Amino acid sequence: MRKIQNFIGNTTLGKIISFLIIVLTSSVTPLLGVIFWLNWRWLLKKPFIDFGLKKPKNIFKLIIIGVSVGIGLKFVFKAIIMPLFSGATKNNSFQFLEGNLMASLGLALFALISAGLCEEIIYRGYLFHKLKSLLGETKNKMIIVVLLSSLIFGLPHLYQGLSGAIQATLIGVLFGYIYIKNNYNLWLLVVIHASFDLFSIFLIYNNYEEYIARVFFN
Repeated sequence: MRKIQNFIGNTTLGKIISFLIIVLTSSVTPLLGVIFWLNWRWLLKKPFIDFGLKKPKNIFKLIIIGVSVGIGLKFVFKAIIMPLFSGATKNNSFQFLEGNLMASLGLALFALISAGLCEEIIYRGYLFHKLKSLLGETKNKMIIVVLLSSLIFGLPHLYQGLSGAIQATLIGVLFGYIYIKNNYNLWLLVVIHASFDLFSIFLIYNNYEEYIARVFFN
């Protein structure tokens, strides 16, 4: 056990391998990445607080703000930002959800756990922790941390097309900024992210996507 701890915690090769395993498995499914992250954290005895998992001061306020921001962001991205990038009016990767209640509910549950919680643990909590340790925490270095983590977050979304990857990368930049301004507390982002995804599913299920996308751009 000590040899494993020393390898992944103190050797360059071990740090690189553990980093790649966590990030690459997260790109396949964030839940699997979190499982590897939990084992890595346990082996190195790192506290959860190092990854933004701090007790929120006011849970009710956090939920109200998180849900409002998440829904608002989805509307802004769908109605304004993505049309500027010539993004598709519909997310073709998820059109099977349209009018399909059981599939929508199933994906909603998956989004709550895999996207809302697991993606934030990996792409903000874990990546910020690792990149800050590597680059430092000056203002300019933190800009690089935000950009790098956002790019790593955006790439796995290429299955949604280029516009999906662009949207994820831009959201990653915004989430990184919120994470820093919120004193590295991850829970607000978890609620925002989950609300964003759940509202996305709601729009697809009810066939509202194209209508929202054409509110300002016909």
